[in-house]
Amino acid sequence: MKLDNINKLIIGTRSSALALAQTELVIKKLEHTFPSINEIIEVKKIEVSGDKYKNKPLRDIGGKGLFTKEIDQALIENRIDIAIHSMKDVDSRLPKGLIIGGVIEREDPREFLLNNSSKDLKSLRKGSLIGTSSLRRKAQLLRTKPDLKFAELRGNILSRIDRLNAKEFDATVLAYAGLKRLGIKPEGFLVDLDTMLPCLGQGIIGINISEKNNKIRNLISHINDKKTFKELTSERSLLSSLGATCNTPICGLAEIKNDSMILRSEVYSLDGKECFSIKTKGSESDAGLIGSEAGKKLIDITPSRIIESWN
Repeated sequence: MKLDNINKLIIGTRSSALALAQTELVIKKLEHTFPSINEIIEVKKIEVSGDKYKNKPLRDIGGKGLFTKEIDQALIENRIDIAIHSMKDVDSRLPKGLIIGGVIEREDPREFLLNNSSKDLKSLRKGSLIGTSSLRRKAQLLRTKPDLKFAELRGNILSRIDRLNAKEFDATVLAYAGLKRLGIKPEGFLVDLDTMLPCLGQGIIGINISEKNNKIRNLISHINDKKTFKELTSERSLLSSLGATCNTPICGLAEIKNDSMILRSEVYSLDGKECFSIKTKGSESDAGLIGSEAGKKLIDITPSRIIESWN
């Protein structure tokens, strides 16, 4: 397929090993459809606030948007043409003028618990110290094993693994998708979805673009994975309808099978003792509606005292 009069394609990304691996996956998708595109691609690494301030929980310094803000600003200012993001890091509301132009096929969305001694959650040593900054992961793990202890742990995948190997923690939890994309096979085990639903958007690489740039919009549409895009649409609609933030222990996963969509979603009390879940079904063509309905139902069944504890 020929390029539509595009002379240069500047791709904005974080500089972490995972971000660059994800950018390379998008480039390979583009090269498969447009074999000559590698001649015009430039990758621009952009430092983001989330990578600068690694010693504080995200919820205390501005939320997960700190991983995307500077890259999206470069897109708004036309310094880059597309922005590559892990969709689990993208706020429910995009900056004005930007849209998600497309996504590539979702990777395995499950969680992976890294440790050197156990093969499932229940066999973790009593009182094990888990390194994580995620309120969702804390609540989910406490629901299964309430004797666990926690300490704040942020940073990229490789730095978290280094700290685990240095025995600062007994275990940590990472998205399996990131480990796969980096080719890392650590000690530990996959956690089944019935025990830990993932963060909304987990395993999905998204491509933000300017809403008004029709050439880029058309280009990215050719590599957009429609199934994954619909699943993401449903999950982000749920996120938006809940008004969720980094303080909200929410999880969910949309799956399309035989033209139908099932969205599983849960919210937790911060201590993990209470969980409220909804399974919403419908046509894949109603992806956004399924997500917003799920959000409304979760709000209806979740006690106000739990919702207030998130703020």
